[in-house]
Amino acid sequence: MRTNDPRPYLAALFLCLAGAPLAAALQPPTPIVQDDEVEDKREVVKELIKTFEGHTKKKGKEDTEAIAVMDTLLQEFEESGPKDRASIVKSFEKTFGLKRKENEDGSQEARVATAAAICLAKMAPESVPVLAKLSSGKAFKDNEALYRRVLISLGKTEHEDAVDPLLDLVDHKRPVIQGAAIEALANFREQDQKVRKEVVNKVLKVVLPIKSITDQDSEDIVARERYDIVGPPAITTLQNLTDENLRDFVEWQQWWNKNKNRDWDEED
Repeated sequence: MRTNDPRPYLAALFLCLAGAPLAAALQPPTPIVQDDEVEDKREVVKELIKTFEGHTKKKGKEDTEAIAVMDTLLQEFEESGPKDRASIVKSFEKTFGLKRKENEDGSQEARVATAAAICLAKMAPESVPVLAKLSSGKAFKDNEALYRRVLISLGKTEHEDAVDPLLDLVDHKRPVIQGAAIEALANFREQDQKVRKEVVNKVLKVVLPIKSITDQDSEDIVARERYDIVGPPAITTLQNLTDENLRDFVEWQQWWNKNKNRDWDEED
């Protein structure tokens, strides 16, 4: 039986917007049991979308109200048919084009779009094409934090179609985006070992030279800053996709040379 209380979902959204760990906010809700055929093109979804988009058109004055309706739509998504699901995802996609005032750092205020990214992580497979398209970064020239959130959400879908867009960003020129792509790829431990091997190989090829530069020249501040951003998530991703607990990149390279042609799914 579905609960009508939106507070758990709202709490998760606002925790994320306040900077709390994404994993804590994206814990899956209690599975919804449905005995009857799913009803589609429901009036309640149509009205909620209309209300939501009405709030978003108030130039930021009703963004808090918009997020509250978004949370209700997230709950409705769980028991919606394909047309309603597509409508909800399309409505959330529009938030990435909203114009809002600038923050002190020059980035655009993006509470609603950030909340949309968090919700879309839970809406696979319908949300995967939207997040994959957004992963190009064209919509985020002035908001690196929102771009990063989109990439993390793309990884959270755990969908096979999310892998290639993220792999394309592993060698991105901007360290934060590069690190986000590497971090997002940690979610694909259930993919076929061919995919996992491709990810491990790419991450090692990109991160090892960065680590080598920092080891050879401790005065290279640029390389050190990049490594500090991409190194930790790279270790986590390598560990998740291989079930190995190594932390040194030299050891990782040795492990890869020894195990790249081995059957990773074979029982020991």
